[in-house]
Amino acid sequence: HWIAVLASRLQMSLAASGGIQRAEDAAHLLQAGANVTMVCSVLLRRGVTYLAELEQSFTAWMAARGYSSISQFQGSRGFSPWTEPAEEERRDYIRSLTKSEHRLEGAA
Repeated sequence: HWIAVLASRLQMSLAASGGIQRAEDAAHLLQAGANVTMVCSVLLRRGVTYLAELEQSFTAWMAARGYSSISQFQGSRGFSPWTEPAEEERRDYIRSLTKSEHRLEGAA
């Protein structure tokens, strides 16, 4: 959350850490605006050989979405510097509710 809020407002590199277990986790943090992600904890738990699996999964994630480089999607899901994060959070929340697969039949 804070990466997405701060990335568009600060002219500095941001490193995301904590909770990164899979390639998708790292990709989502990069989309939020992180410049790097830290994967030390998962490597300590799963071993340094897991890095190769992370790299392969990350490459597959990018390819499935038509990306050939990180710069194509880095910061794409951050907050705009011209709006209030709370407004965008609410808009995203409403968008996710209306797109949910778990909506009740006939509900608007």
